[in-house]
Amino acid sequence: MTTLTYDDKLDQPAEKRRKNAKLLDYLRVNRNLMNEPIARSPRAHLNWRRNRKEKFRYYTIGNVTVRLPLDCSLGRKHATGFDMRVLFTLTALAKSRGGGKLRLSKTELLRHMGQPVHNTNRARLDMALKFLQHVTIIWEKWNFLKTYNCLEINGFIKCTPEGIQVSRKWLQVLAGGGYYQTLPLTLPVDATVQNLILLILAQTKRDEDLCGKRKFTSRRQITRLIGLNSHDRNRKLIKALHQAAKWFEQHGGSLDWKLKHDGSFVVWFREPRIHWL
Repeated sequence: MTTLTYDDKLDQPAEKRRKNAKLLDYLRVNRNLMNEPIARSPRAHLNWRRNRKEKFRYYTIGNVTVRLPLDCSLGRKHATGFDMRVLFTLTALAKSRGGGKLRLSKTELLRHMGQPVHNTNRARLDMALKFLQHVTIIWEKWNFLKTYNCLEINGFIKCTPEGIQVSRKWLQVLAGGGYYQTLPLTLPVDATVQNLILLILAQTKRDEDLCGKRKFTSRRQITRLIGLNSHDRNRKLIKALHQAAKWFEQHGGSLDWKLKHDGSFVVWFREPRIHWL
């Protein structure tokens, strides 16, 4: 396990503090996670199953299995866009701080996430931290150095009275094998929009202007991947695309799309700008 800290912040040289502050704006995310995003709307209905012998409940999304212990008070809570934002923020803090102990109040963590500070978000944060401690996620086909392996993360964080610890295994695989994309950390909390952005930017081919194209065989394919299964999924897809385009524009990129005559769905994009020091 890797321990994080803010206790040494004031002792760092001014240049290092500025660099760490800048690094917290971005995160390298493995494209395996982006190609099969797991966040779903809090109101989503998932097919939960029980394994009474090993005492856990689980559900699957494509090649990904998410499971929780039966004795966990979280019940049938699944991963949401808010949970993933919490995980990405803690991971960015772990990357920027090499050692020590992380002691953050709920208010400070919410401000790092760019979320309003009120009682509802504090309660959501409590649930997210508890979920990230108890959840086990298994990727059946994790691409590492052009070979597929099974990856299991048993608990992403560990909360103790001394602070928060992030799994070293998670930190290693998130940008492992060179198969990652650097993203602005301010991803939308809405699971549908967040999944759509991750799915689009998972495309590996870019030209010299950092522009790319991603083609889906149908609207049904893209709605399934981002977790839209309701009867009005096409309307919600268009709404999510407009919200994603706004996010791209806010970060110096662009997004456009077209439904072709053969039923395929094509997305053109320019990467968000990454302003390194």
